[in-house]
Amino acid sequence: MNVEIANRLMDYRKKAGLSQEELAAKLGVSRQAVSKWECAESSPDTDNLIALAKIYNVSLDELINGKTASKKNEGFNVHLKDGEDEVNITGLGVHLKDDEGNEVHIGSDGVEVIDKKEKKDFYFRKHKNRKLLVIEDIISSVTVLGVIIAYLLCGFLVKDGWRNYWVLFFLIPITPSIFPAIYYRKFTLFTYPVFAVGLYLTLGMFLNIWHPTWVIFLTIPAYYIVFHPIDRLISRKRIINDTVIDAHDYDEGE
Repeated sequence: MNVEIANRLMDYRKKAGLSQEELAAKLGVSRQAVSKWECAESSPDTDNLIALAKIYNVSLDELINGKTASKKNEGFNVHLKDGEDEVNITGLGVHLKDDEGNEVHIGSDGVEVIDKKEKKDFYFRKHKNRKLLVIEDIISSVTVLGVIIAYLLCGFLVKDGWRNYWVLFFLIPITPSIFPAIYYRKFTLFTYPVFAVGLYLTLGMFLNIWHPTWVIFLTIPAYYIVFHPIDRLISRKRIINDTVIDAHDYDEGE
């Protein structure tokens, strides 16, 4: 074994906070064996290399060659089993299609299954990115704080502020829904029903236009009738729909 690998084994052991005796105990070998590995006097066998990689939580390639896999291109593993037949697939994107036209699209964000017989699409996605969740939490927190401050200022400084400006609280569920709707390019993530109610009350309380603004409520079903197909069309172009976990009818003409 060359000196570079020996030094790497020593570095990983020290980073893990293990002494040679402690590592030897975990592997079931002698301390002298560990010492020889780190002095490049001998090499660990395959089983010990695998065990070392698990202990240090690195890949064998990284342990031996010092190469760190790029998270951007690390891909994914898929294991399929049907009776006695098994298939393992590794890659960044896989498209499978059988003779009946059924399709499976596999990407880093999730899986799309198109069942021609049942005429349905099934979408499965991974959990949201942690950074996106943090951004959404920040937007929600800032919105809540801003609305409370604005309501208090209006209450103290504006005539009838306490009575009228409570409609500002509708911004709390509305504002945070704008970001995911834009990021995921999915209109139906926007809380349009809450927006419609808030708009109706605002027009009625501030402009005293209660009629015929009630027709705003009729736009709620219209909104979803119009934008649900648009969302499906956009998601279909992206191979993987990373916003929906559900099943819906599939039209062959789409």
